[in-house]
Amino acid sequence: MHLIAAAVLVYFLSALSAAQAKARVVTIFHTNDWQSRLLGFGPVGAYSPETTDNDRTVGGVARLATLLHERRKQAARLGPVFTFDSGDFTMGTLFHTIARETGGELQLLQLLGYDAVAIGNHEFDFGIKGLSQMIESALREAGRIVPLLASNMELSIDDTRDEPLRRLRQMGLIRRNLVISRGGIKIGLIGLMGRRAAEVIVSKGPVSFAEIAAASRRQIEILKQQGAELIVCLSHVGVKREGESWGGEELALAKAVPEIDVIVGGHSHTALKTPLKVKDTLIVQSGAEIRFLGELSLEVQPKKRARLRSYKLHPVDDSVRGDDLVTRKVKGLQRRVSELVLAPLNARFSRPVVKVERTLTRQLDDHVLAKLVARAYQFAGRGQIGFEAQGNLRDDMYYGKDGIQSYADLFRIVPLGVGETDAEVGYPLVKLYFSGLELKQIVEVLLLAYVVRGEEYFPRFSGLEIEYSPYRIPLDRVMAIRLLDPSGAVIKAMDLSDTEQLYSVVTTSYVARFFWLIPQMSMGLFKIVPKDKNGKTISDLKDAVVKTRSKLGAIKELKAWHALIHHVEKLLPTGPSDAKLRIVPTTGALAQANILAITSLNPLIVLKNASWITWSFLAATVFAFGLALLAFRSLLRRYWRLRLKPIKSRPPATDDC
Repeated sequence: MHLIAAAVLVYFLSALSAAQAKARVVTIFHTNDWQSRLLGFGPVGAYSPETTDNDRTVGGVARLATLLHERRKQAARLGPVFTFDSGDFTMGTLFHTIARETGGELQLLQLLGYDAVAIGNHEFDFGIKGLSQMIESALREAGRIVPLLASNMELSIDDTRDEPLRRLRQMGLIRRNLVISRGGIKIGLIGLMGRRAAEVIVSKGPVSFAEIAAASRRQIEILKQQGAELIVCLSHVGVKREGESWGGEELALAKAVPEIDVIVGGHSHTALKTPLKVKDTLIVQSGAEIRFLGELSLEVQPKKRARLRSYKLHPVDDSVRGDDLVTRKVKGLQRRVSELVLAPLNARFSRPVVKVERTLTRQLDDHVLAKLVARAYQFAGRGQIGFEAQGNLRDDMYYGKDGIQSYADLFRIVPLGVGETDAEVGYPLVKLYFSGLELKQIVEVLLLAYVVRGEEYFPRFSGLEIEYSPYRIPLDRVMAIRLLDPSGAVIKAMDLSDTEQLYSVVTTSYVARFFWLIPQMSMGLFKIVPKDKNGKTISDLKDAVVKTRSKLGAIKELKAWHALIHHVEKLLPTGPSDAKLRIVPTTGALAQANILAITSLNPLIVLKNASWITWSFLAATVFAFGLALLAFRSLLRRYWRLRLKPIKSRPPATDDC
């Protein structure tokens, strides 16, 4: 009997041991949305990757390289290791200005040993040609590049503008799917562009993006046929907070395509400290711009879904010494930027140009930075009003050790875009004219979009003061608009019903495109007609581009980032009259709020300058209330009529028997 029990015990222990032997540990390291942030969060002059514990800068690709090396070494003891990125590796700092010439970010991804990268929306900021140049330059300079995934990217049948991407796909540099075999396991990879991400691509030409769930199913079927045991989606799609829970396209994808084991997310810049789980699918994301390195450890067994072992976001900070080889590579890219981009401006990458007394943020209640940008546009374009949207302000001005800001630090504030009439970096400024009524309607739509679509639509003005009531109905909340001088004093109050007098507005070409969409966004209630100074309709944005003369005499577009640099260079010096370093004022007109919410419930104030929209709404409300009152009165009268009606007495019941 004891022999039988012992045999049974040995059998079960052997079976358990065999099962454990088949279970493998897989580690996935991941980042997303590098956005060319190679030097971290802080003034360029304060970043010191060669040493530790002596600066406040978070991030930096040299530090990421060291951290990756250390963590991979630890994880490799348990099983195979993979490293992925979910897109938007470019666009956001001076480094992206030479991306077409060098493919610098792609070179670094290859140098750091990434296994695959998704293509994000910002990779299209230089258009199809720019994206292909970026890939080809990286291949030429590095010899090889990390595989790029675009599973739902669809090329046209007969439009030749996407031919460069078609060629790269045929070369296998851009792929719909990828299988990687390592350590006895096959991982199947797809890369997706989400709907919201695709919507903000300005220069995608004939390229389109298929619905992500359907595209995923098609590619997963192919991956399964190739023997993929673990399905990983590099997703430039995003999650969003919805009250106490999470939502967004990535959660919807996980529900629609449960075959995906892991979604390595991006686009929404969300630092998920713990994975989100939808049934058996795990969703991870590491924030953005190399602030964190995500490390996901999984236990994988045959014919079973992967099981979470552990997860951690490792901070990339001054406790990590930067990798020397990567540091040298980045410094080489800095020199290329100075030579190719900054030399015509008599500037250098890390040359100090201005000082701040505190960190100037993009918070809605911190007005200095936003108004500084809008004022730079206003002055550069010689307009009455400067205008920028909150979402186009891409970085803060960090105080760091001493508040000193370089040209590279200034560029990060408004770095996006490419020309309308040239292929040079940066959105150009445009100058358009609108009536008082049209300005009111523009602000009305922006205030509604801010509430419905998010903070990025919040308007930032120079030269204007706006009063609005949050208690009025949408699209008729603006009560007053006043034109201001540079000191913040009122020049005049605008007539909000006037359609004759025109006011000049200077903004970027990206924001200006919004003006043509206002009739659609207002459901046909508003009609905005961008005009020139003579009141002539402008139908082509190129006709409104502000031009400037270069030092060589050429007429060129005036870029937004040029305008900011030139404006800052004219600020008052911090010290003696011969001091070159300037200071950004944090008091006075720049610090004053100029979009004022009037929260009074006084009807005379709430209805001030109300348009036909409000009066029509009130009339409809009164009419509906009157109808409801009449109906209620009719019901009440009927009730009392029935209640007071005498009840006829019945004859007593009789017994027929």
